[in-house]
Amino acid sequence: IDGINVTRIRALAQNAQLSTATLEIAVFYASILHAKTGSLQDAHLHAQTLAANGQAMRSVRVLERAGLLRVAEHLDELHLESILLAAHCLATMDEWTEALTLLESATQQGSLSILEDDDDVAWQELVQSLTCQDAALKIHPVARLCVLRGRAYHETSNPTRAAVYWKRALRVDAKCVQALDLLLERNMVTPHEAHELIMSLEMEDMTWLHDYYLARVSVSAADNPPSEPCFANLEDASSIQMAT
Repeated sequence: IDGINVTRIRALAQNAQLSTATLEIAVFYASILHAKTGSLQDAHLHAQTLAANGQAMRSVRVLERAGLLRVAEHLDELHLESILLAAHCLATMDEWTEALTLLESATQQGSLSILEDDDDVAWQELVQSLTCQDAALKIHPVARLCVLRGRAYHETSNPTRAAVYWKRALRVDAKCVQALDLLLERNMVTPHEAHELIMSLEMEDMTWLHDYYLARVSVSAADNPPSEPCFANLEDASSIQMAT
């Protein structure tokens, strides 16, 4: 494909994917761009436009063919973003087992091959190893990885590990509101545990968000009162029935 202004085509693809009315246009320009340059960045952009346009499997295939889903010795932001995109696409198709396998592979690379759920040091090293642009304006990709991995565990009947990863998401990036919502909406933590978690987060420059989190826990506690009395009543009823 000759005579193409790559910079202009890339801008057209990026701008077109911002509106649902022009997603097909975004796919067209991104596919032309990818065919022209063959670069990993443009492969990722092509996959993004496909995913946004509801073509989840095609998006995964583009990432696979570009080698962006292969386990590398050192995980970089582009490969992690590609893994997150592919896992999200698989999740939209309810392929949660495949999504989980892909997400787990992201933390099984090189020296991080023995990364465990509770290995705080190794997880911190992973976070620090990634140079993320505009970190203050975005949710850290490792936090997003933890949120999606937690959802995958929850969908595959492992709520305990789901809670571990949603808590870690908040510790990686306190701005990750979705992690707290998932913990509270699925009753994965008590109000006391949620309060302790929030108080442990580093949020010096976002005190308003800290206050919102505490208020969110209070509302959740009011909406979901403790259920111990119900269990106690059931036990009492059971003992009465046995006695009769």
